[in-house]
Amino acid sequence: MRSMILVMCLGLTAFGQEASGHFPLSGPAGPAAANDARLSPAVRTFHREQFALPLENARARYPQGVPYFSEPTEAGALHVRALDLRFPSLSEGLPADDPNATVHARYYWPESDQPVPVLLMLHHLQDEQTFELFLADFLAARGTAVMMMYLPHYGPRRAPGFDLPDAFEILEPMAAQAALDIHACRDWLHNRPEIDGEHVGMLGISLGAIVGTVAAGMDPGFDSHALVLAGGNLARVVFNGSRETRGIAASLQQRGLDEAAVRGLIAPAEPLSWAHRITGPVCMFNVSEDEIIPRDCTEALEGAIGGYTRIFWYTGEHAMLAIRAGEVLAEIERFARR
Repeated sequence: MRSMILVMCLGLTAFGQEASGHFPLSGPAGPAAANDARLSPAVRTFHREQFALPLENARARYPQGVPYFSEPTEAGALHVRALDLRFPSLSEGLPADDPNATVHARYYWPESDQPVPVLLMLHHLQDEQTFELFLADFLAARGTAVMMMYLPHYGPRRAPGFDLPDAFEILEPMAAQAALDIHACRDWLHNRPEIDGEHVGMLGISLGAIVGTVAAGMDPGFDSHALVLAGGNLARVVFNGSRETRGIAASLQQRGLDEAAVRGLIAPAEPLSWAHRITGPVCMFNVSEDEIIPRDCTEALEGAIGGYTRIFWYTGEHAMLAIRAGEVLAEIERFARR
């Protein structure tokens, strides 16, 4: 009995302890963007200067691997474990005291005696990730590990006073930083003993699906891609008149930028620029009356993706898909395990 109490006490003590280590950093995945004739010269330059070179420099900077810190945290479901992870972003030129210089993620994994598939989850536009964390916990309870990564300038990565609607000019470096952070998170997951290394997928929701499409094209390395409420032609999305993008559109118009001008400016961060490079199957989930991502934007992205794509259409507006979350998650689970 005394030994059992001691073990329980040690377990409770260990729960709050922070762990540290290093994980190896791989090189760029997929075919070289520099040789891709379907990418414009400006987009190829963007990839080289803001992704390939910083990744190469990071691999030289961390010969022993990228340092990381993790701390156990509470999971909501039974037989699920969770931890908070942080490590330095691979993006260059960020002040050390900038909250955005540190990548933060929460990782959930099921107790299992067999390797499990994993999804790297990217969240929606609003700076509130409670819904995604709930979904991650739910999926882990059903046997699929999930890491929810905070996108640049979100959650603990947002500096005081930073306002995303006024930050359109940082869209390109933000997309490149996200691709670098996603690459590093994927490498961390590949080094987890409980993970089935042949089933490392990506799950993006709304903004996360758009950012994930760009990252998956810049650095094709996922075995599957689940895109929830995604679309291409971001300039059309911004100027579509939705409540979520109205402030961004007004800010751009004050600077004398219309839809056509914006389309040219953001080509390096445009999903349609990169979709043809995605390897691995893609499963899309969209709603037919989406007031944020017009249907033609979704269909344009579906048509641009290079590999196998399956799309599920549901009735309703953008937020209404949450009502079908159980159905969508069941499909995502099957897709992640195929």
